[in-house]
Amino acid sequence: MSPGVPHLQVGGVQYASAALALLRHVWPICIGNVLEWYEYSAYAYVTPEIKRAFFGGDATLTWLGFAVTFVARPLGGTVFGILSDRYGRRRALLLTIWGMLFATVAQGLLPTRSFVFAAAMCTLRIVQGACAGGEVGAISVFLAESAEPGCRGMAIALISMTGNLAFFAASGVVVLLRHTLDDDAMSSWGWRVPFLLALPPGLLSAFMRSRIQETKAFLREGGGGSHVVQNDVVEGDERELDGEHTALQPTGNAASATTTMTTASYPSLRDLAIAISAPAGIASVWYGVVYSASLNEDALLANAGAQLVALFLNPIAAMVSDAFGVERQQLVANILIMVLGPVGMHVATNREASARARFASVSVLLGSLQGFAGATIYLLVVQLFSVKTRNTRMGFAYNVSLAIFGGLFPVCAELIGPSKVWCLLLMTGLISVLGCCGALVIMPRKKAWQ
Repeated sequence: MSPGVPHLQVGGVQYASAALALLRHVWPICIGNVLEWYEYSAYAYVTPEIKRAFFGGDATLTWLGFAVTFVARPLGGTVFGILSDRYGRRRALLLTIWGMLFATVAQGLLPTRSFVFAAAMCTLRIVQGACAGGEVGAISVFLAESAEPGCRGMAIALISMTGNLAFFAASGVVVLLRHTLDDDAMSSWGWRVPFLLALPPGLLSAFMRSRIQETKAFLREGGGGSHVVQNDVVEGDERELDGEHTALQPTGNAASATTTMTTASYPSLRDLAIAISAPAGIASVWYGVVYSASLNEDALLANAGAQLVALFLNPIAAMVSDAFGVERQQLVANILIMVLGPVGMHVATNREASARARFASVSVLLGSLQGFAGATIYLLVVQLFSVKTRNTRMGFAYNVSLAIFGGLFPVCAELIGPSKVWCLLLMTGLISVLGCCGALVIMPRKKAWQ
């Protein structure tokens, strides 16, 4: 950290002021992130209706229609990442919001009961996946580069907080529809409503994103777009991006570590392996919770509860990350996923368990794991890469992880059966623990923790 950068005390007045100032600047981006995760969860929550409308009642084909979105994410993350690294984070965010909005609304307008329209549904989901893959990389980099040093954990947690709101909103809409419509109406047209409701907030986000400023980190690296207004969001912000290549890493002491930019080399295969393995656990928790919501209506209500619990824990996890370093926070979170995640998933998918036990396992246990691990996983991945290739590398690596360990989770669950789903969380939790250990080893910490 450069001498002119103030050291923010986690939980202090300056820390809170910096977080609020950033939120005022980035809220249009956060609305777009709501749209990304709202669409994913909306499709998952109305799978019974989509199964009958497009896939002839075949659950595995329906979840493959869900998974195809994730197959497109690494490609979208790479393509939009290249655009972001060459032409600016702002332009990439504009392109992704328009693409996601089109794909989401168009799904709600498709005719049904035809192979052609089932193919059209999958095509739209590929478009959605490509744009969402570009969105998560661009928004992660934008938030990390826009935040005050020492507040990047809280900044990046906005992604999970808005994502949890999206999951909660989608589950709430579907629960309301199923309580107000009969089965015929829900199957005929009710399933379309969640997709069409995305139009107003999507348009607002697209309009407001056109007015945001480019990040200083990109501009200092000589990125295109010199026409962009370069006023700082926070007065007196003197974040420095020193060195030819930079990566985010914690600085400061154990009582109050912050995050800054420091010199790093081009990413190696080792870095990419860490970036792919570290999100494995939380990806499986996210979509394990979504999968459980498709089993019965009680599970859908439990899913809504999980999002509220996760939303509550997100800022706490962010403060822990800002105080002690994101690698340490993520290591603890993924150990918990490896140990407690299989227990929660086993109860959640056990049809012989009581409704109260299933509700508690999803809303409290899995929701807590989701909130603590999901808050800062993006920061762990972003900090591995240099500013010149950060969006491209993050967009590829994170989306590969999400596709393998998240998008394929419901498909694997259908294939092995609900009684064995807990094994998936045990495996992915272990993979994430190994990834976090690797991150602790490769990032230079000794001076930061003395």
